Amino acid sequence: MMNEELESTNDELQAVNEEARRRAAGVDEAHLFLQSVLSGLGSAVIVVDPDRKVTLWSKVAEEMWGLRSAEASGEALEGLDIGLPVGEFLPSICRVLAGESEREQATLKATNRRGRNIVCAVTAGPLGSDGKVEGAILLIEEQDGAPAPGAIL
Repeated sequence: MMNEELESTNDELQAVNEEARRRAAGVDEAHLFLQSVLSGLGSAVIVVDPDRKVTLWSKVAEEMWGLRSAEASGEALEGLDIGLPVGEFLPSICRVLAGESEREQATLKATNRRGRNIVCAVTAGPLGSDGKVEGAILLIEEQDGAPAPGAIL
């Protein structure tokens, strides 16, 4: 009787383990898909939570600012030592996080990880659905041409 119960429990555990493996594989696939989409954008993508802590730091952001995802994740965006003057754009990010704005844009002078002065177009939009803002998505793109006069913060 005890052997039958142990075998039954073992079968159940094996089924649970298999389901966990299947789900983990699905999560891995979704993660790879997301990374592919983000890389394909060509823009640095940074996602912050309502407290402005980094939850996603794309490969392009790593390349642009010289900070690995593991170093940026969980850190306050404005506390990161990158060449982007985040403080100048912070009020815009706060408006998005407060649900006061659907999109904020600015052109900022910055210094990339190689020490070269660049001009970046920065766009912030809300992360969330059904009107509930759960964070902000920042897209940062290096500009090739000269920006319009007065456009740089």
